[in-house]
Amino acid sequence: MPSTFAAGELEQALSEIPWGIRTHQLLPDDPSTPSAARAEIALLDDDESAVSVACAESGWAIVGSRGRCMKPGRSFDTLDDLLLAISPAFETARINKLMEKLAGVAQERGERAHDLHDEGPEAAHAP
Repeated sequence: MPSTFAAGELEQALSEIPWGIRTHQLLPDDPSTPSAARAEIALLDDDESAVSVACAESGWAIVGSRGRCMKPGRSFDTLDDLLLAISPAFETARINKLMEKLAGVAQERGERAHDLHDEGPEAAHAP
C-alpha cells in the first residue's frame, strides 16, 4: 500500500495538469515498491506514447513506457519535471497555459487601470 504522502502527491499532481496529458489511470500497488503510488499517463505527443510513473518520498520515476520516452534510473523532484524531460508536447502545452494565465493577468491589470482612469486622478489618491 502506498504511503499517504505518495498517494496524495500523485493525485494532487495529476489534478493540476489535465491540460498537459491525454489521460491517466491509477495503477494497482506494486509489491516491489510498496510505499510508491503509481499511474499510467498517456502523453500528448502521439497516440502510442505513455509512461508508468511512480511517486515515492524519494521523488518521481518512470517505471515503464510505451513509445520512445524511457528515462530509466532517473529521479525527478516533480511530475512536471518528469514530463518536461520526456514530452515536447507537454512542454508546449505548459507554455501555452502560462501564456493564457499571463494574458489574463495583463487583461485584469488593464481593466483596473482603465477603471482608475475613468474615475479620475482623485480616485487614484483617495485613502
